[in-house]
Amino acid sequence: MKKTLIIIIATISIPLSLLAQKPIICSEKEQVIKGSSDPRIIKSCTFENFKSVSKGDADYRGRYSYSYKLLKLINNRYVVIKNSELFNENKNELLAIINQKINETYVEYLNNPETKDCFDGFTFSNVSFDDLGISFNDMGIDFSTSFGLSGACLSVDGATVSIKLDEIKGYLNKN
Repeated sequence: MKKTLIIIIATISIPLSLLAQKPIICSEKEQVIKGSSDPRIIKSCTFENFKSVSKGDADYRGRYSYSYKLLKLINNRYVVIKNSELFNENKNELLAIINQKINETYVEYLNNPETKDCFDGFTFSNVSFDDLGISFNDMGIDFSTSFGLSGACLSVDGATVSIKLDEIKGYLNKN
């Protein structure tokens, strides 16, 4: 009897220890889209009681654009939430950091002779949490935004700010 109990405890504790080492669990799959040579890419990640889902669809040239959804586990069901609900009362400080990093990318593109023409007549304005695409990754959280560019400028149409989990934990809601 004691031997059996020890085996059961060891079997149960292995997955739990793996989860403790990797607090964000991600999976990615491709979905065949009728009439398209490129698949839809769906990435789903869970962190505590939150889940992010990003869907990437290719255009006629194989360039992917993504849509994002953030969900929270409530009463054993994932419910769509506003991005801002992921963060606590310190969220404005975090948003200022994100906007600063997005602005740095914008200025970099603006000062690059190869990309500056894409930004003629465009001025960067700070974004809110609910304007961002938010997705978890293996190491933390990605914040993505589009500048609204098209055509030949799609390669510089936006910025993604990645923040490691240990750097962002102080801004996250605990519930």
